[in-house]
Amino acid sequence: MTSRIVITPRTENIAAELKRASEIGSEVFFTPGRYVLEKPIRLKSGMILRSSDPMQTRIVNKKDAVFLGWGVKNVIIEGLYFIGGSREHDRAALNFLNASNVSISNCLFKNAKAAAILFIRTERGYVVNSKFKANDMGVAALDDSEILIEDSEFSEHNDTGAVEISDKSRAIINSSDFLKNKTSIAIMKDSEVAISNSSFWENSESSIFITKSRVIIEDSKFKNNRSAVSLTDNGYIEIQRASFRNHSEKPAVEINNKSIAVLEDNEFINNETAIFVLNQGKAELIKNKIYDSFDVALGVTANSTCIVDSNEFMNNQSGIVVSKKSVVDIKNCRFSGHTEKAAIIVGDDSGVFLVE
Repeated sequence: MTSRIVITPRTENIAAELKRASEIGSEVFFTPGRYVLEKPIRLKSGMILRSSDPMQTRIVNKKDAVFLGWGVKNVIIEGLYFIGGSREHDRAALNFLNASNVSISNCLFKNAKAAAILFIRTERGYVVNSKFKANDMGVAALDDSEILIEDSEFSEHNDTGAVEISDKSRAIINSSDFLKNKTSIAIMKDSEVAISNSSFWENSESSIFITKSRVIIEDSKFKNNRSAVSLTDNGYIEIQRASFRNHSEKPAVEINNKSIAVLEDNEFINNETAIFVLNQGKAELIKNKIYDSFDVALGVTANSTCIVDSNEFMNNQSGIVVSKKSVVDIKNCRFSGHTEKAAIIVGDDSGVFLVE
């Protein structure tokens, strides 16, 4: 049975107790209370940090005080509430560099001045059943990191993104909620991300911003965001069985600048523009339902191409608008209820091919 070292708010030297725990292989147990850290504390491989009540076990990071997990393996952090953190971008409240097998669960993170959790060149970082609120950034995975985020909640992040995946990193994000962030997930620089069973509500910029990366989105919901998905700069995306509602300032899904998208079996309802393909973008739409767009259901422009197969367009102001040397291939589609403008509008040296 693993021994346990108990730390209380009265413990004078937490760093020394953590070092002692790592030397003897003990689990560290924080009792409920408020802990104030004045300087960074280094984590060791094999360390287990736990508490019985995450809402009542608060770790307050002052100035540059953070937990540093550099080169560590097999670390478990469970049930702690982290408040604050360093203003330095590379010093998150929990900071992992060249680490592996890091598990963070049932934790809360609030008011970090940079990121709440930062993974750099880290393999198998797990963030499960945790909440992030009003940090400059929630979780960042950079420089060939590999992470899983599951059953977690991100709200009120106003910097780069609640989650940032960049520099050839990989992530799986499952069953998580993103609410009232500026950008919920930013995916950049040759990264790969799979997102499923997640919800995105009331985000003030893009719920998901993607550049030069590959992304798969399945079984997720987007509602009342400024933009749901923005794909640019040779990005690639597949979206299946997702719902997009009430996007009024930007397109719900935008495919820009030589990017490629495959959208299948999705539902778009009451958006200003449901889907917009531009600047040599390419898209394939299969079995989507696009209803009640109060501008354009599908816009294709600026040397872009689109295959539209077995989709249903109903009660949009305009169904499909093609312009500026773009081409759309339409087959097996249904158009109804377009009373203000035409179901299909073609102009500017563009072409539409209708089959069946």
